[in-house]
Amino acid sequence: MHGSTLVRRNTWCATPAPVRILHGTDLLDLSFRLSGLKSDDSGEGLLVVTFGPQHVVEQAFSDQVPGESRELPVDSRISGRSVLVFEVGPQDSIACSGEGLLDAMRRLPMRVVDAAREPETAPLAVTIRKAGSGAGAGDSSDFSDGCGGGGGRDGTARAIALPEFVQLLPDRTVTAAMTAANRFRIELSGPAAANAVGEAAGAGSTAMAASRRVLATVQKRGSGTGDLEWTAAGSPAELTCTARGTGFVRSGELAPPATALLTECRLLIEEYETYLTDPSTATGTITAGGTVRPVGQRLVHADYFGLTVTLLGRVVLQE
Repeated sequence: MHGSTLVRRNTWCATPAPVRILHGTDLLDLSFRLSGLKSDDSGEGLLVVTFGPQHVVEQAFSDQVPGESRELPVDSRISGRSVLVFEVGPQDSIACSGEGLLDAMRRLPMRVVDAAREPETAPLAVTIRKAGSGAGAGDSSDFSDGCGGGGGRDGTARAIALPEFVQLLPDRTVTAAMTAANRFRIELSGPAAANAVGEAAGAGSTAMAASRRVLATVQKRGSGTGDLEWTAAGSPAELTCTARGTGFVRSGELAPPATALLTECRLLIEEYETYLTDPSTATGTITAGGTVRPVGQRLVHADYFGLTVTLLGRVVLQE
């Protein structure tokens, strides 16, 4: 699909496969499902975008409860995934690239339920005046402190939206090397603590292994194609969690897959946190203490190494 566009269609046909955009620098992680779309045709369709979890609730402590345990880490639960749906009009087209899909989210109208639409009545607005200036006809409020700033300027007060959860990039060191047997040897290290899933599973490396998963995957795409063309060249390898000093590391090996010339390859490293969630949003389960608990996963770190395909068809790390 590289270099083509997606437009609406008017007859039933096979639609393109789901697409995932993943940025290691800012942890943008979006999954696109193209419903009722195909390359270079016309008709009706939707662009369905799935976001990873964006909100978290943490255990709170009260100063009014003497002797309350405040042992770290505290319990926390993260939300499930959320979905936005965009309508693709008869004359709309979407470039088959990461930039094209993100641009489509900016310009295409969203399809929302009536309860989520903006109310027909105008939102409440208040006029902010300097203290002591008095209220004129039609003013809905007069502030005497703070909000007016003392500048004597009129303005309109609106609700301010604040983020409830900001994902910070973890401090991670990832290394990769070729072994004598021509395998990739990968290691990931960095500070982390067991979460509620890990504590339910056990202690030490058992708790850390249950809290997070680290996967290594070799991906490939045709030479000169776009970012959306990356596909897995083989099954991923899950790195093993072991204790080292006062912390833990993840390490493991992965055999390079066979591939053809004129193919670009990379070694993708992904770290996911496993968290407790509701059954309706769970992507799997764990069994701890004889109890089955629903869990989900969210991406917390991603990185990759460039690979080279030699003239003999071997896949090796770029120098």
